[in-house]
Amino acid sequence: MKLPPLLLLSNDTYLAAFQPSQLATLALLSLNIQAQGYGIGLVFFGFYCILIGYIIFKTNAIPKIIGVLYAIAGLCYLINSFTMFLSKGFANPLFMYFAIPIFVGELSLCLWLLIKGIDSSKC
Repeated sequence: MKLPPLLLLSNDTYLAAFQPSQLATLALLSLNIQAQGYGIGLVFFGFYCILIGYIIFKTNAIPKIIGVLYAIAGLCYLINSFTMFLSKGFANPLFMYFAIPIFVGELSLCLWLLIKGIDSSKC
């Protein structure tokens, strides 16, 4: 949620104690904290994708290749997040390489569920 920067940059009377440059710095800091929190959330989402990919792989209701692609997307989320945490200045130089497998894995499951659905007779 990107609400704290908006609150810091509002014209509330209690903010008069700060200089405008201090408020801008605090707003930028809160945006950076939000980005790091989002990266932490993607670690959990990566584990979720791996688990759901495994479940899809084990069931016969959805093709196994979609489960594999979804698990690969989860692995890419994990590698992407840990790369961001371990990189100097939290800059992630590998995101562009991981975006394609993530997109393919998530899109394949989404399209399969929208177009074909789940074959409940195979469950």
